[in-house]
Amino acid sequence: MLERGLKTPMLENIEDLAAAIGCHPLTLAALAYLKQPASQAEVSALLGLVGNEMASIASKSSDR
Repeated sequence: MLERGLKTPMLENIEDLAAAIGCHPLTLAALAYLKQPASQAEVSALLGLVGNEMASIASKSSDR
């Protein structure tokens, strides 16, 4: 049902699924936001965006 978009998994379920297939939960989240099949350029662009946003948030929170 998940693969057909009929259910919205809770974070705990995503963690369980990731553990079962041997990947990090963020990998599954990233895959959910990529159009399939995704090119290496699309994967790199998404990871770059996420990395930049994480760095920006971390920088803002350390300024406090």
